[in-house]
Amino acid sequence: MEHSIVVGGNHHNTLGVVRALGQKGVSPFVIIVGNGKSSFVLKSRYIKGGLILPTSEDAVLYIKEEFSGQGRTIIYSCSDGVTCSLDNHYDELKDNFVFFNGKEQGRISRLTNKYEMLRLALMCGLNIPATIKIEGNTIPNGITYPCVTKDMDNVNGSKHDMKLFQNVEQLSNFLQNNNESKEILVQHYIDKELEFQLIGCSVINDKGEYDIIIPGHTKIIRAQPVTNTGFLEYYSNDGFSFDKDSCKNFIKACGYTGLFSIEFIRGKDGIDYFLEINFRNDGNAYVVTKAGVNLPYIFYLNALGKDYSAEAQRPIHMQVSMPVVKDFKTVLQGRVSILQWLKDLKRTNCFFYKDKKDPAPLRAYIKELLINRI
Repeated sequence: MEHSIVVGGNHHNTLGVVRALGQKGVSPFVIIVGNGKSSFVLKSRYIKGGLILPTSEDAVLYIKEEFSGQGRTIIYSCSDGVTCSLDNHYDELKDNFVFFNGKEQGRISRLTNKYEMLRLALMCGLNIPATIKIEGNTIPNGITYPCVTKDMDNVNGSKHDMKLFQNVEQLSNFLQNNNESKEILVQHYIDKELEFQLIGCSVINDKGEYDIIIPGHTKIIRAQPVTNTGFLEYYSNDGFSFDKDSCKNFIKACGYTGLFSIEFIRGKDGIDYFLEINFRNDGNAYVVTKAGVNLPYIFYLNALGKDYSAEAQRPIHMQVSMPVVKDFKTVLQGRVSILQWLKDLKRTNCFFYKDKKDPAPLRAYIKELLINRI
């Protein structure tokens, strides 16, 4: 007997995996990581049970205790913290569970360090923005302005540390006033033409070889400053040029199997610059399911030793996706007119919360928003 477990926050990311599996007749057990007393994800008609636990470590310990020896158990990670907790227990879990991993304990956790991630990407042939690692408030030579700062830690760090500086004086003032003595990355600011993601699934096929499936790409139209989950379009890769070989070499070098997303900026110089890889289901990934290819189901079939080729080869149908509540903030911020926003909403055909066949999570989500607002 097989089991599927989806672990993540009270977030549309987790809901997207639940629905992707449920639409294929797979009913997962769901663990929500957080301190809330309720979860809109747990209202989905597709789940066979679930609970809320405070931390990722608690979730992993629960899975070990409750599901060891219960047959083939497949775990889906929907957050960086969950992936790292699984990674840190790799040796204990590998014989009884199938989960996103890097072939050895601690490997994925090391690669969530942005500096290590960028070094490996560069070695595999991907372009990266000029990057310097600094600690304290001493500015080394060689920084090109304008530049941006980023937290080194992709899991526990804050994306609010991403700041733009036009000159050395601005950067110096920031470092002098930064009370935390931690390493940060300083990268050359790329004047972007396009921001895009490659959302995919990496598995080991029946020949013992990596099969890295990337059905299409997102084109980010607009998003909030610290996330790329926003209004976007999703297309097949037909006619879209990107360095597919280097991307696949990079994933192989990570030793990674599981769902993933790779983020890029295409500069006005025509160069694609690697930003980061997410070793988990991406917040935008449900758009791939809506477009025609069910990546969570591919991982499921591969884990059971079944043929997934038909699912992987399905044609992609262009999708327009919008997280309605979050994207409406762009109207309130004056970044887009209400008329343009309504036009964009009208052409949207992929929603992260709304689903006619699974309506309860949307109702619960709206209730949560109202309660939090009150």
